[in-house]
Amino acid sequence: SLGVDVIDGVAESCPTETLVSTIQDTLAIITAPTAAEDVSIGAVMEGVYAEIDNPTTAGKLPVRPLALSSKITHLNAGDMVVVAGTTSVGKSALAMNIAWLTCVTEKKPVVYVSLEMTEAQVGQRILAMLSGVSLGRITNPDRLTDADRRQLSSVAHLVEETPFYVVYESGMGIEEVANIARMYHKKHGELGCVVVDYLQYIRADTSDSRNEEVSKYSVRMKSLAGELKTACIVVSQLNRQASNGQPELSHLRDSGSIEQDADAVMMIDRPNAEDDGAIDRESVVFVRKNRQGETGPVEMLFTPSVMRWE
Repeated sequence: SLGVDVIDGVAESCPTETLVSTIQDTLAIITAPTAAEDVSIGAVMEGVYAEIDNPTTAGKLPVRPLALSSKITHLNAGDMVVVAGTTSVGKSALAMNIAWLTCVTEKKPVVYVSLEMTEAQVGQRILAMLSGVSLGRITNPDRLTDADRRQLSSVAHLVEETPFYVVYESGMGIEEVANIARMYHKKHGELGCVVVDYLQYIRADTSDSRNEEVSKYSVRMKSLAGELKTACIVVSQLNRQASNGQPELSHLRDSGSIEQDADAVMMIDRPNAEDDGAIDRESVVFVRKNRQGETGPVEMLFTPSVMRWE
């Protein structure tokens, strides 16, 4: 061992250079990375063809809402999926819809880490989404009609025992986010997805520039997805330049690392001025990056009053 070698060297009055060399050689052995097992391309392709002939569903969840599945077919274990948009275009609602419809429908637990909305606010939006009752009336119960109350009661059973866990804390650090996800993973064994709403609200723990900080968060979320073998859905803000035309990857706010780390990036186009405030808002979600499939526009309908994307 290193300790024995050093003690023997001292006892034998070995030159200092020899002792240093012994320590360095031993540390090199201790810290050397374990060699990865090499796999021939033939063995790799055998697995690829087997998957083509007999597709498995392990680690894959069919994406909902259905409109999105035309481009992004599955949430895959280990993926980091970015949902981006400017202010008030429904990016949190879209992430919420994807998490609920994709994972809860398959009875897979969801961890929704909110750095902006409280647990109650997230709950109110989910209730509006499921019941079709306006969020404005849910948050002002005096305005609820008898019909509204019946609709709210009719979906109570959908949320009572649903494995959808909301964690709210303003100013949370990236390692706190990771530890929360690990805790729920340990408890449930497998998660459908982890949602972080949203990336730019994560607390800075160093004096690095904002760009460097957000880059670290992005790398960490991708690493966490691989570690827990689950999908991480990350909500991100777009910069002001995105308001001048169709959103592009370069519009991701604070860091170019987000587009590099993500497996898929979807960006919500700003609504037309005449649609702003409409009950149903026709919207285009641009899939700007997709490692596992096609990119391009997806026409969708967003109903802000009930936080529903279709």
